[in-house]
Amino acid sequence: MSTPNLESAGLANKSSTIVPKTPESFIMKWDKVFSLEECNKFIELYNFLDQSGYSTPGEFNGTFIPNWRSKNEYIFLSGYELTQISDTSQQVKKFWDKLGPCIDVYIAKFGEAWPCKKYDSHDLKAQKIQPGGGYHVWHSEWTTGNTSRVLAWMVYLNDMPQGEGETEFLYQGLRVQPKAGTILMWPAGFTHTHRGNPVYSHDKYQITGWLTASDEM
Repeated sequence: MSTPNLESAGLANKSSTIVPKTPESFIMKWDKVFSLEECNKFIELYNFLDQSGYSTPGEFNGTFIPNWRSKNEYIFLSGYELTQISDTSQQVKKFWDKLGPCIDVYIAKFGEAWPCKKYDSHDLKAQKIQPGGGYHVWHSEWTTGNTSRVLAWMVYLNDMPQGEGETEFLYQGLRVQPKAGTILMWPAGFTHTHRGNPVYSHDKYQITGWLTASDEM
């Protein structure tokens, strides 16, 4: 390994002189897109499937590490096995009908130079986080195993008390308080490093997913 250039290192450690004219977090939020009744139906569906043995403990790149992500379970409602169930299939369709227009708005605002013209969003990952749990480590949605992810989204299914269960973005200095029916979207890359802060009072429910680039035209 070559010896570091101390002069260059000193210059690199100085603050950037770039001051953007249009500061932008690239995070978008829509409130009350889903009604409380719709959110409760998804919670009921999750609990029914959970009791039926469909839930899986939260993992980090395929490995369960309690200190990183705890008391967090999930079910892919969009999985083939579950979409063969009529009630699940209907709820999933209604979900996409409401999420789709928000994705279109995001792309219209920020998608000028996105890498391709076709995108997929087929995962519907319902999650339950129990008191004391959360996604404790800073992370992004872009990983070596998921390099095609462009955008991440989340729908909160229930309210959390102030100071509990926020989605916290490291570099934007932003904490988003969970409110039932709210949709949150952000870029999948490292610029939007985030975590799910712990919950204390009661279970937190949410649905997450991704917009992925497709090679097909």
